[in-house]
Amino acid sequence: MVDYVPASRSRDAGTDASSPNDPLNAVTLPRTNPGVVFQKLEEGAVLFAPATELYFGLNDVGAMIWELLPRARSHDEVYTTLHTTFPDVDLGVIRADVDDLLARLLAEGLLVGPVSSGGDDAPGR
Repeated sequence: MVDYVPASRSRDAGTDASSPNDPLNAVTLPRTNPGVVFQKLEEGAVLFAPATELYFGLNDVGAMIWELLPRARSHDEVYTTLHTTFPDVDLGVIRADVDDLLARLLAEGLLVGPVSSGGDDAPGR
């Protein structure tokens, strides 16, 4: 089982997740893979991809991010929702943690997409 716990690190000075050079911001939000089973637990959640037999553990924040993806319209909406829920956490930390989790879930095939806003293939695809 793979487990995700957000890193408590801040972004480098001068680095902004809304920068056009940020690969995750340059694309639309990925979608949850419809073939993945999501099961909420008392603390967090587990994802299971039957096609690859992959189990992926999420803590409470990771589960919240997963649940936000189907209805969020942008990365900024996800960041803002989490920052509203956790106002004591620096927005830069939230951005870094969300971007890290989304990249990991994409790499594992648990998310599908994203499609570049310019019509190109997504970075790393």
